[in-house]
Amino acid sequence: MKTLLILLVFSFYGHYVFAQSGLLSTKGISFPIYTTASRPSANSVEIGTVLYNTSDNTHQFSNGSTWLNLLGATALPAGPNIATLRNNGSGWVADYNITNDGLHTRIGTNTFGDDYTLIVGTGSGGLYTAVLAKGDYYGVIGESYNISGSGVYGNSDASEGIGVKGTSLYGYGLYGYSNTATGIYGISNYGTGILGESALGYAGKFKGSVYVGSGTIPASPIAPLYVAGSNVLTSASAYYTPYGYNGGNTWYFNSSSETWATGLLVDYDIVGKRAIVSAQNITTSDARIKNIIGLSNNQQDLAKVRQIQITDYSYKDVATWGNQTFKKVIAQQVEAIYPQAVRKMTSTIPDIYALAEKVTYDESNKTLTCTLSKEYDIKVGEKIEFVHEKQGKIQAEVVAVSGNSFTVKNWQYPTDKIFVYGREVNDFRTVDYEAISMLGISAIQELAKEVDELKKQNNKLKTDLSTRLEAIENLLANVKTEN
Repeated sequence: MKTLLILLVFSFYGHYVFAQSGLLSTKGISFPIYTTASRPSANSVEIGTVLYNTSDNTHQFSNGSTWLNLLGATALPAGPNIATLRNNGSGWVADYNITNDGLHTRIGTNTFGDDYTLIVGTGSGGLYTAVLAKGDYYGVIGESYNISGSGVYGNSDASEGIGVKGTSLYGYGLYGYSNTATGIYGISNYGTGILGESALGYAGKFKGSVYVGSGTIPASPIAPLYVAGSNVLTSASAYYTPYGYNGGNTWYFNSSSETWATGLLVDYDIVGKRAIVSAQNITTSDARIKNIIGLSNNQQDLAKVRQIQITDYSYKDVATWGNQTFKKVIAQQVEAIYPQAVRKMTSTIPDIYALAEKVTYDESNKTLTCTLSKEYDIKVGEKIEFVHEKQGKIQAEVVAVSGNSFTVKNWQYPTDKIFVYGREVNDFRTVDYEAISMLGISAIQELAKEVDELKKQNNKLKTDLSTRLEAIENLLANVKTEN
C-alpha cells in the first residue's frame, strides 16, 4: 500500500511538472497552455498528450511525431472576412485561393464583381483550364433569367485560347437554349469563337436559325443560316477567288485597291438538296491550272446532244416540292450518253415515303420498331431517314427486319408516330448541267459550221442559177432576133 501511494505521488508530480498550469479540479480539466513556439516537440511526450495552443487558439494532441488539432475545436484561425478554411494536414488554415464575400464564390485571384456568382481563374498566366466539370449526364448547366443574360459565358484573350469547350462521347459537347435571345454566342479576338469537333456525328448542330457575321441582325430569322456582312479580301490572298463584280473590266469589288467583299468562303463543295439562288455564278477557268488535252469534237458532241432526252417530271417528295413540274434531264439517261456529266454521291431517296402504321419505342435498349403497310425490301445495316414531328429529319441504322416491320438502333426520341422517308443510297446521281451546257455549245458550233457550209453551197447555187438564167435569157433573145 505504501509503495502504490509513492508511485501515484511521483506520477502526479511528473505530469504536473510537464503541465505547468494543467490541473484537474472540480470545475473541469485545465490543459497545459503553450504557444506554437514554446510547446514541447510531439515526440518528447506520450502519444495522446493534450495541450492548448494559444497561437492557433485550439486544443492539440500528439500522435508521437506531430501536434494535430482536436476535432470539434470551436476556435478557428483568424483571417480576412472573405477567406475559407483548408486543412493542410497539420490543422486548419485560412485559404485565400477560395474566398467568399457572402454573395460570390471565387476560385483564384480575379476581382469580385456583382455580375458573377462563381469566379474561377487566376488572371493571366493562371490555370490552363478555368472550369472542368464532369457529370453522368451534364457537365455544366448554365441558366440566366435576365432578359439579356447569358447561361454560360466564356472569354479568352490568348491567340489560341478557347472561351468555352464542351466534350461528350454521345450527347452534346455544348448545348445552348434561349427563348428570345441567342442559344450559343462565341467571340474571339484572335482565336475561335465557337469550335465544334466530332469523330462520327456533327461538328456543330443547331436547332433554329444561326446568325454569322458582323452585319445588322434581322428582326426575325430569315433562314436557318444567315450570313450578314462581309470581310474584305485583297489580291494578296491569291488562294481565293474574287467574287464581287464592280461593273468594270476586272472582277473586283474595288478595282483601285484590288479588294473584294466576301460573305461566305468555302474550300470545297456546297451541297444543297434544293435550289441555289444568286445574282451571279462565277467559275474558275484559268489555263494555268489546267492540263489542256485538246479541242472537243463538235460532230461527236452534236451526236450526243441529239441523244439526250429532255423530260417532263415532278418529284415524289410532294411535301417538299409540291406538284410543280420540271423540264430537265434524267441522270441515268444522260449517264448512258455522256457519263462525264454525271456524278455519284451518298444521299437519301424517298423510296418508302409512308407513315408507319405502328411505332414501338424501347427506352431501355434505345430502339424504335416501325410497322409499314407493305414490305419495302429493307435490309439489316441500311440507314433509314425518318421525319419526327418535333426533331425533324433523323437517320438511324436498321438492326432487325421481320415482314413489314423493322427496328433501328440508337433512337433517342420517344414517339408513337413517325414518317418513314426512305433509305440512304451510295449511288445517288447528280448532273453537271454546266457540262451539258458546254456540250450544247460544242454542238452549236458544229451546227454553225454546217450552216456556214450550207450558206456557201446556197451562194454557189444562186450564182450557178443566175448564170444559167442569164444564158437562157440571152438564148431566147437571139431566137427572137432571128425570127
